[in-house]
Amino acid sequence: MEIVKIPPCMAFMKKACGYSFEELIQPCKMAPVTWYRQIMMYVMSQEGLSAKSIGRLTHRDRTTVLYSLRRVQELIDVKDKFTIRVIDKLNKLKENDISY
Repeated sequence: MEIVKIPPCMAFMKKACGYSFEELIQPCKMAPVTWYRQIMMYVMSQEGLSAKSIGRLTHRDRTTVLYSLRRVQELIDVKDKFTIRVIDKLNKLKENDISY
C-alpha cells in the first residue's frame, strides 16, 4: 500500500479559510465546510496527488474526490470570486513560505 503524505500547503488551510486540514476531513455536511473541503482537494490535486491518494488522506471515496475536483473547476471556469480568492490566498501563502 502506498504511503501518502499530506502536502505541505495544507498547513495553510487554517489561514486561508479558517478551518484546519483536520477539521476539513471530519464527516460534516455543512455547506461552508464541504466547499472548503472541495477546494482543499482541488489544491491537493494541483500539488500532484491522485484522486485515490486524496481520498485516502481525506477519508473519502475517489469518486467523491473526482466530483469535488470537477465542481471546483466549474466554479473557477465561471470565475466565482470566492473560490478564486481562497485558491489565490493559498497560493500566496505557499509562495511566501520559505520552508515550502
